[in-house]
Amino acid sequence: MRRPFRKYCFMLAERLHKPLDEIMSMDVVDIMEWMAFDRTQNEDWQKSYERELQLEKSRQLTPQQRCNAFKAAFRRGK
Repeated sequence: MRRPFRKYCFMLAERLHKPLDEIMSMDVVDIMEWMAFDRTQNEDWQKSYERELQLEKSRQLTPQQRCNAFKAAFRRGK
């Protein structure tokens, strides 16, 4: 099936035990929220998201905070 949105609607209808026409009549925003929810349940996505959060946190650190975090990381390794 070449149409991923329609394919997702089939899968969602099956999972929610609802007829396809009911799913297709849902607001697109609601279906997109289901898609987002499904994506967040993916373990690979969760790991990638955590890495992105850590990178964003490190970007916001001051140079002194980075230095302290670097030192703390080496102290834990001993």
